Amino acid sequence: MQSNDLIKEQILQLKIEIAQLEAEVNKLEVMINEKKYALNRLSELLEIRGIALNDNG
Repeated sequence: MQSNDLIKEQILQLKIEIAQLEAEVNKLEVMINEKKYALNRLSELLEIRGIALNDNG
């Protein structure tokens, strides 16, 4: 039975690690969305001034 308890403990640790990784992914998704919004806003502002982001000069 001791090995059963060890397996249960390992499963619990893996569940905790998965939850931590999911939280990190969520934070990264928020950061990506914020950067996309900022980039879109910058693109709009530059477009108003007649500058395209993909212009080479």
